[in-house]
Amino acid sequence: MANTDDLLSDRAAAGARYTAAVAELREAYVELAGIEGALRSTTLPTHFDVLSFRGDFDQVPWEQRHPEFAPLAQSGIVEAVRAKVGTIAKTFNGIPRGS
Repeated sequence: MANTDDLLSDRAAAGARYTAAVAELREAYVELAGIEGALRSTTLPTHFDVLSFRGDFDQVPWEQRHPEFAPLAQSGIVEAVRAKVGTIAKTFNGIPRGS
């Protein structure tokens, strides 16, 4: 049976995992939205109609923040997505032959 010390230790471990998960979710969102933005771009010869997110968000939603383990808004997500699209555009090598 768990005691208070066990629960506090478990809470700290779960909180650390949550902090890492929120950061990973942000990174994955930026990566995926950036790739999809490049695929949908009209400035590159790729224009594909790919399904994507319903809209942009510029910070972690309030519902996913935690006062101790994920308190920051982590804004700048839209700019990070734009930067990812720009990086892809700069390194784009064209459409492979046979496509």
